[in-house]
Amino acid sequence: MDKTKQFNFSAEFEETCRELGKALIEAQNAVSHMLGLKDDAARQYAAMQAAADALEIFTETEAAELLKIEPLHLASMRRNLDLPHCSFGNKPRYTKAQLVRITEILEINSRNKK
Repeated sequence: MDKTKQFNFSAEFEETCRELGKALIEAQNAVSHMLGLKDDAARQYAAMQAAADALEIFTETEAAELLKIEPLHLASMRRNLDLPHCSFGNKPRYTKAQLVRITEILEINSRNKK
């Protein structure tokens, strides 16, 4: 009886295909994991950016520039319309959220005047 192992091309090919299939599944899992990490990092970055934006505070002059109006006009509206703001002593300051709210208030007031 001949003890030399005979090469079976078909069996070797099938085994290689199975190994390749397993390797592809592992690669897909690794890619999925990396995409999940990327999404987590993007969410964390967005949360940090939102927190940083919430901390940004504008002077009345800076706020007026953003709203494209004169600082004296903003001061007058703040007093007459009780616009949202925060004060440090007698110095009014505005957050981005307050500026957004001011634009909403002014939009509502302009609709009521028509």
